[in-house]
Amino acid sequence: MGNAGSRTQELIEKALQPHNGGEWLAMQLHHHGVDRDGANKAAALFTTRSGTAPEAMQGFIEKAYLKPIPKPQALSGASLQIHMALSIAEKTFAEDDFLISPFLHRGLIVLGGPAKIGKTVFVHQLARSVITGKDFSAYECNASGKVLWLNLEEREKDVQGKLRCVWNMADEKERELMNSLHIVHDLPKRITDGGEALIREALSKEKYSMLVVDSLTAASRRSNGRGDLYGEDYDRIEALKKICHESNIAGVLIHHTNKRSAEDEDAINLLAGTGGLAAASDSVLVLVRTKGQKVLKFRSRCIEQDDLQMVMDWDNGGWHVEGRAVDATTQQRAQIVSALEANGPCTPKELAERVGKAADAVHKLLARMLEKGTVTKCGEGKNTKYAAVPRFGRKPGEPFVTDTIPI
Repeated sequence: MGNAGSRTQELIEKALQPHNGGEWLAMQLHHHGVDRDGANKAAALFTTRSGTAPEAMQGFIEKAYLKPIPKPQALSGASLQIHMALSIAEKTFAEDDFLISPFLHRGLIVLGGPAKIGKTVFVHQLARSVITGKDFSAYECNASGKVLWLNLEEREKDVQGKLRCVWNMADEKERELMNSLHIVHDLPKRITDGGEALIREALSKEKYSMLVVDSLTAASRRSNGRGDLYGEDYDRIEALKKICHESNIAGVLIHHTNKRSAEDEDAINLLAGTGGLAAASDSVLVLVRTKGQKVLKFRSRCIEQDDLQMVMDWDNGGWHVEGRAVDATTQQRAQIVSALEANGPCTPKELAERVGKAADAVHKLLARMLEKGTVTKCGEGKNTKYAAVPRFGRKPGEPFVTDTIPI
């Protein structure tokens, strides 16, 4: 008996069980692709063995074979596309498109900061540079165009003060260019609830280079504060990021920071909300107050950039960049890494002698650097030695720069 006959016989045996029966058999024969002639033969065998009336069994067959054979439903979309690691490693990618490097690129940037620190003024300055084509604090502007600003938190009076700070109102040309900054005060539907369609519609009517959303809280709220908070945060950012990439514009989403200390080295940890905000965005910038200075922290997929010290001057257009924000602890870590690269693995005592610091202080700093993954250690007790972690693109002995090693 072939495979088909064996399968039919198996179905007949199962149909003879009390909970199945003739109707079940007819449906199974049809489902398994048994042709009508084979089904009639199976029905005859079943009626002989079960005592079912032939007329009833024939009715079951007729009913089952009136229906088309169900076909497996294919998943929507294409199958998974497999990419070989080597092809990705050897691929040449276009450079990320910066309008003002390192502050503004095409894609979505989340800008965080505590209330009243001056986040909005900073973004107004970037917007002015994009519209006029003028540099921002000696940083070159590589593009120009219109800006769409969703101003969902501030009153017009508040906006007026910032515009008068940033723009040269005495310059007739600048006054004319100000009309390229388009401000919206109300978003009738929130993002992920129809608001994206309204933003896309507005972007389709003009050729914009930059989109500003102020702020995330005003533009999109979580559902109820329970459930998958990470997923909700991710979806809110992903919706805006898609708009920016589809429209090929630079997007800045203004957000608030949490109560974590500004001394935290990772800007991502300072954003209010979950890690889903940073995970879905292209870059995170956070403006903080720390140790008597204001610092702009960077975390980006597009560029490695040192934190920058910022100074606010209301009488001269707003924020200005003073230079790299490097504190004493950062300099000490740089010294340790350079010493380890030059001399190889060292004990804390040996390292303290080489950098001219107290052994206890070096030991504590090494513990923090070990936690951050900047150094490794081997051995135990007095024989414990520390070594610098190799970094791709920088040879031992080359000058230490903070954008190539997480200090």
